[in-house]
Amino acid sequence: MRTNNGFIEERLTECASFGTTFTWSFNTSIHELTNKHEVRRRVWLRPRLRATIVFENLRGEARAEVVNAFLACAGRLIGFRVKCPLDYQVDRAFLCTSTGGEQRVQLQKTYIMGLSEQVIDIKKPVSDTIELYADGEPILSAVDYSTGMVTFTAEEGAEIRWSGEYDFAMRFDSDDLDFTINSVHSQGENGDVVDSGQYYVGSSVDLVEIDS
Repeated sequence: MRTNNGFIEERLTECASFGTTFTWSFNTSIHELTNKHEVRRRVWLRPRLRATIVFENLRGEARAEVVNAFLACAGRLIGFRVKCPLDYQVDRAFLCTSTGGEQRVQLQKTYIMGLSEQVIDIKKPVSDTIELYADGEPILSAVDYSTGMVTFTAEEGAEIRWSGEYDFAMRFDSDDLDFTINSVHSQGENGDVVDSGQYYVGSSVDLVEIDS
């Protein structure tokens, strides 16, 4: 198990069920004035991702994987990687303009609507998925997959873009893990319901994004 400052560079199991939710949250201070005017102030510089992962009818190795993750992380203590199926990749996103010498740059993704944009740091890129391009041509780079920092050299003035996948750093948002026993039955070869001798269990866990 690889740990660093209370973080495990492993991804939580992806055996989630329907009903799993991902939520982005901001923290905005709003002071209401007369005539419907408002003074709005951003408290958080970037959004925070939360999730409720639903596990349904787990058995055997799948159930053990969830239990192992929770106990190994000691509940809320240690963070880990989570793939958000709604936001996990970029395709040739703009990164920076080359200075002509060796550069070390933080991977980033920009979200744009009209003239407004939100830039977030990508700190948990997925191993062996990151490609850098200078003016559209692939270039060599060294990627720190635990921080999202990339090192490269390109011709001065070249537009640097990147493609790849990434995870989010999250932790359990509870020190409790509950399971519900759903069934000990399964379907036999003839479609008959039989006693499988294994418990099918369900659970849901809340996760919250952390800065690792």
